[in-house]
Amino acid sequence: MNYNEFINTYNGKSFDYDGVSEVQCVDLIKMYLNKVFGLTPGAWGNAKDYYENYNNNSILKANFDRIANTPSFVPQKGDIAVWGAGPGNTYGHVAIATGEGNASNFYTYDLNWNSKTVHKVQHNYKGFLGVLRPKDQSKIGTETVVENNSNKEEFEMAKKWTNGNTNEDVYADVNLTKKIGTIYPRGEAECYGIINGKYLVCYNVYSGNTVANKKTGFVKYNGGI
Repeated sequence: MNYNEFINTYNGKSFDYDGVSEVQCVDLIKMYLNKVFGLTPGAWGNAKDYYENYNNNSILKANFDRIANTPSFVPQKGDIAVWGAGPGNTYGHVAIATGEGNASNFYTYDLNWNSKTVHKVQHNYKGFLGVLRPKDQSKIGTETVVENNSNKEEFEMAKKWTNGNTNEDVYADVNLTKKIGTIYPRGEAECYGIINGKYLVCYNVYSGNTVANKKTGFVKYNGGI
């Protein structure tokens, strides 16, 4: 079973995977680990512990990379998104990212978040720790499960995009897994649209001071337009 098959099978369903404390958010993650990655999850603590105790969990370390949240970070499709403890919530929260979003908010599939069934939720980054990203991306695929076209914006004419003060990686795919180049600080490009919160840009490639070629790809910096 891959990511899309998992979502299509369990979206709208309710289940208690481990038979502990009835339906909890970690039940979705345990089912995901088992059905998609063939892993047998154990009693690994609360939701926040999937991130905070990552270094002590040999199964998670062998199969996932832990990536911390930053101001420009956007979870990728298939990532296990983890929130820490907060006021009124000592356990944290955990969900599965869809790959849709930007630096302000993003979407996940959740269990036990205002519902005891799996459903799609828009989150902001308050209390967000980061993600566990599957090392085996063949189980995820590059296409995002899309329920409508609201995550896609095309421009009638290209808009000017200007990079910020740091290097911006450019990727061949909207999930930002295949790096193809770099746009340097304050570099400019033409932006042709926004897909899943990623900006499709065309930028110059230089040889010395001469434009030698052009490249097109996706970037995540959303302050450029």
